[in-house]
Order: sequence, then structure tokens, then C-alpha cells
Amino acid sequence: MTTIDQALGVTSRTALAEFVDQLRHEIVAHPEGFENVTLENYLEALAAYLRDLPGFVRNNRWPGTADEATWRLIAAVIAGAAVYE
Repeated sequence: MTTIDQALGVTSRTALAEFVDQLRHEIVAHPEGFENVTLENYLEALAAYLRDLPGFVRNNRWPGTADEATWRLIAAVIAGAAVYE
């Protein structure tokens, strides 16, 4: 399963595209493993996840800050929003 930990390996635009493709395939194959499988629910969770991002960065000792947009942070947000409640 595509996880937030795997997001640490995303260091480029092309790696992010591959990460998103993998996540999409997993959602299609195993929707029961994800909280937000519709676009509407996913976008709602994405907005909430972005608002809560400073806490994620702080609690997980993530490199950088919530305001530094890196490819790996974008990947973490994309993966996190798929399961965020």
C-alpha cells in the first residue's frame, strides 16, 4: 500500500507522478482500504489535511516545515488525504 512513509522517497516531479499512479491503482483495486474514494470526499479531506499539516509535520518529525512545498511533502499530503477522516 502507498503510505506516507513512501512519500519520503519522492524527490522529483516524475517520482511524484509515479507515486500518484501507484496510489490510484491501489484505490481502484482495494477501495475498502481507503477512507476517501470519491473525488468529492477526497478533495474535502485534502483541504482538511492541508489545514492540519503543521501538526503532521511536527508530530512526525517531518523534514522541513509545513510551508516548504517539496515533492515529498506533496506526496505525503496526497497519500494522507486518501485515508484522512
